[in-house]
Amino acid sequence: AEQRMESSQLALSNMSGSSQSLLDSIIALSGNSDSSSLQVAADTAMGLIPNLVASLAANRFNLGGAAFTVDAACASALLAVDHAVQELQRGRSDIMIAGGVHTGQNAAFWSIFSQLGALSRQQQIKPFSSDADGLLIGEGCGFVVLKRLEDAVRDQDKIYAVIKGVGISSDGNGTSVMSPSVKGQLKALQQAWENAELDENQIGYIEAHGTGTPLGDKTELQTLAQFFGKEEGAKIAGIGSVKSNIGHAMPAAGIAGLIKTCLALHHDTLPPTLYCENPTSEMQKTRFEPVQEAKNWSKTGLPKVAAVNAFGFGGINAHVVLEGYDLPKKDKVLILARPTHEELLTALQNNETAVGEGNFRVAIFEPTPARIEKATKIVAKNNPWRNKQDIWYTNTPLLQNGEKVAFVFPGLDGLAKGEVESVSRYFNISAPIETEGEGLLNDALHIFNNCSILDNSLKKLGIIPDMNAGHSLGEWLAGYSSELAEVNSVKALIGVLNPETFELKDSKFIAIGAGIETIKPIIEEIPNVYISNDNCPNQVILCGSNSALDELVPVLKSKQIFHQILPFQSGFHSPFIADKLDVILAGMEKAQFQQTKIPLWSATTLEPYPADQESIRKLSAEHLVEPVRFRELTDKLYEEGARFFIQVGTGGLIGFIDDTLKGKAFSTIASSVATRSALAQLQRVVAALFVEGKTVALDFLDIQTQFKKSFGKGIKLELGSPIIRDFKEIQQLAKSIDTPNQKITATVAKSGHPLVQAFQDNISDMIRMQ
Repeated sequence: AEQRMESSQLALSNMSGSSQSLLDSIIALSGNSDSSSLQVAADTAMGLIPNLVASLAANRFNLGGAAFTVDAACASALLAVDHAVQELQRGRSDIMIAGGVHTGQNAAFWSIFSQLGALSRQQQIKPFSSDADGLLIGEGCGFVVLKRLEDAVRDQDKIYAVIKGVGISSDGNGTSVMSPSVKGQLKALQQAWENAELDENQIGYIEAHGTGTPLGDKTELQTLAQFFGKEEGAKIAGIGSVKSNIGHAMPAAGIAGLIKTCLALHHDTLPPTLYCENPTSEMQKTRFEPVQEAKNWSKTGLPKVAAVNAFGFGGINAHVVLEGYDLPKKDKVLILARPTHEELLTALQNNETAVGEGNFRVAIFEPTPARIEKATKIVAKNNPWRNKQDIWYTNTPLLQNGEKVAFVFPGLDGLAKGEVESVSRYFNISAPIETEGEGLLNDALHIFNNCSILDNSLKKLGIIPDMNAGHSLGEWLAGYSSELAEVNSVKALIGVLNPETFELKDSKFIAIGAGIETIKPIIEEIPNVYISNDNCPNQVILCGSNSALDELVPVLKSKQIFHQILPFQSGFHSPFIADKLDVILAGMEKAQFQQTKIPLWSATTLEPYPADQESIRKLSAEHLVEPVRFRELTDKLYEEGARFFIQVGTGGLIGFIDDTLKGKAFSTIASSVATRSALAQLQRVVAALFVEGKTVALDFLDIQTQFKKSFGKGIKLELGSPIIRDFKEIQQLAKSIDTPNQKITATVAKSGHPLVQAFQDNISDMIRMQ
């Protein structure tokens, strides 16, 4: 268990019942322990009782959650995993250790399997081979550490694979207790894949139960054939059984198969199985074939989706679906902070990498020697340099004296290219709303999903805005971030405000490359044309009737003012939909509002949103018929202390803010751009915040600070019931028996614990009495 936690890079020194993150830790083990070679200690007698093995481990590691064993024959370990998964899903535990133990090798145990005819007369276990004739018994123990994916990513644990689904079933009636059942096994597979929400055709490899017994292997292959089928043209997936390597480890068999498969996914390697050069004829009816030699998994083209079977005596079946986990790649970055300009220059020239402290700060992405030299020249000039050539520098951080961070959310311009899947995978965040079909409504829901994922990702990094604002539809996205409304209310609102519902055939939008002061005198002379969006000093969007725009366009051309007709005809943010205000207000009744937890600023009133529901509904309706005053809102946020603006999503808001605040001290950055992954762009957000004096999660940049995970000192667990100090003594004891009445002696290890010592003395007396 200790080794497994070290492998997962968990700190053993933090495994404490008083540790908040590990308060509800659990250890779930399966199987029996019969160890006769360990030193007797105070807790040794406890090892005589199999169900207390887990308790002893929990005691030594100071785990505060449940500690118990399960017994489901060969399926025991995967049942332990199932219990662990359930505990995590319920939220009762944060870390789980699940596994299996089988060290009970003795003549009686082998004798039972011999009498059942289950042992191989060839003395070779050959799962799924045409000449397989039985199993060989193995032994060992194995453990896995389980955490919720989101927590493991947050804690930077090494992730070997992700459990997508678990299925557990029993055979029921119809066969004898000792005979496997296709019907029962199918139930476990169906459960697991339904839980996984994956298509079973995505299977790339299955770690089978595969015992080498003809009936067992035949039944399992029939199950696989029925469940996975064998479609024409479908890729042939791999199959194997760890029992061909180590024998059948009974209650620990499932954990051996699970560990093998997790490692295969982690190392991108399809693992070979042994002694199956001539597979049984049943194999041909499946879409699987034995993996004869190690192969690079990715190069085969098979999905990195796998499954593990463990079918126990008595008809208990377990099936686990796994998926490989590859963290999206991050970009390399060098960040430095020094108290003086000279010290920062020296750090760059000396290729220093320690982050340091101070107000002279720089961030350099892809810090090659050439780029460090470029950054050195920028720093030498000692002028702030923000978001240019992937380099940030300042000598006066913007956020060192309580200045504020603002999130701004795009409207329909958020449809600009830019992916979010990389951060969705990294932080294990799902889209809040399912989308399907086409049209502006679906586009609006798609923007909402993307912005929601980015908003949650930023907050998981500890980047919490001091204020939120949005542009048009983006004001509702900002409201969701501020917790003004829950997801169902936002979905209802977007549905009510479907742009296609308010489509006006006799109106159009036109974007103009000039400010409101230039445009206002022109449109005052033309009826039925209105300012819809005042975006920045060099852009406004107008909404007008077709005839009005026909009159306006020649005037713009004559004045050489850039303009472009837009493909929207909804009439939002103009008097054209004023007659639909009652419909809008009625639709607002479907939404439930609450007081915001983060101040939400209105682009209509240039004030924070009100607190009561009626005022919120009224303002939301007015927002749709009044112009978007984004330029003025930008100025207002700056007056309120905003110095760092993060666009949550794609679009042009950063350009609007840059134009409006030109000449002032501020910084802007988008959380998603078309030129790189969203995960890489979030790195830029974190680095830029650091440069401006914000405390940020440097570990997200893969930069090591003084914090380092400690694995603590190893703990030796003394499990089992070692009454005799050494197994050799048992052999010597047996040799010393010449006659039935001969006196028998044995050396019993001394204990400092009175209870255990009394137990040992009794054993000594029993031996002497023989």
